[in-house]
Amino acid sequence: MNIRDISSLGAKAEEDLRAAGNSPRKLVLLHSGITVAVMTVLTLMNLLLQLGIDDTAGLGGLGARAAMSTMQTLLGYAINIVLPFWEFGMAFVILGFARRQLVAPADLTLGFRNFGPVLRYQLLIWLMYFGIAMMLLYPLMNILLLTPLANPIIELAVRWSAAGGAIDLGELIGSSEFFLALLPMLLAAMAVLALVLVPLAYRLKMGKFSLADDPKAGAMAAVRRSFRITRGNSLALFKLDLHFWWYYLGLLLAAAVCYGDVILGYLGVPLPMSQEASYMLFYVLGLALQLGLHCLALARVQLTYAAGYDALLGGFGRHEKQGFPASPWQN
Repeated sequence: MNIRDISSLGAKAEEDLRAAGNSPRKLVLLHSGITVAVMTVLTLMNLLLQLGIDDTAGLGGLGARAAMSTMQTLLGYAINIVLPFWEFGMAFVILGFARRQLVAPADLTLGFRNFGPVLRYQLLIWLMYFGIAMMLLYPLMNILLLTPLANPIIELAVRWSAAGGAIDLGELIGSSEFFLALLPMLLAAMAVLALVLVPLAYRLKMGKFSLADDPKAGAMAAVRRSFRITRGNSLALFKLDLHFWWYYLGLLLAAAVCYGDVILGYLGVPLPMSQEASYMLFYVLGLALQLGLHCLALARVQLTYAAGYDALLGGFGRHEKQGFPASPWQN
């Protein structure tokens, strides 16, 4: 099996699906269903809190507004903290199916049960992306100031200076005019950052499977293994992504549906319902479309990537897999 032979990876994924019966799709349905249900409930709670804040006026309601605002913030933190561990559980489960191991619904919680390694991995990945972006962004913006892309922002600065303080700097920076003037530089900077961060993403693409393969080795070991086995194979992984263009396009469309009320508002299309109702309608509809796509394709797509991970391990050298227990993530 070769990472460059997508048909062989797909055949391996189909064999894994048949060997496991309906379990992969059932677990995907369970995982995605729980995700959709929790996200819907939390979003509804957030909306109700916002309505409560809007309806509470005056100094007498200051305490109530502060309490509801704090609850909104805590809900946001809860989603951002818990969801990555829940999502990571799918990597454990998919790798288990790929290795023809016995996988149970309780294994979806393996992201939480391996809390330390998963947390360190998430932090390490975030620090790598954020650190590189911050190191490059400042010099990039200074370099771009010397190019014609900076002309709109320079003209705006000259006009503000010529006004002799008649224009408030804070209002100017927060205005749409300032954003549009800065936009060409931001787009150029993002394009340059993408040239660095996208190749990095492909070097880290197998990090989740690597950690699920041997969580006791730790986050740094998972990152190092991903770097080793993907060396020279980034283009093959990119082609594998292109093979599933329809899946990623479907996810993009489902995400767009979540913001359907905003999109229709920009297009000037009126909706025969309140703003809150239209927000919840499109949000739930988008999540439902995502759930349907996951149930139809997620197991096969992820098992193909798991087959790619095993192919990369085999291509790098069998010694990479020696010494692993039969089911390391269930110990």
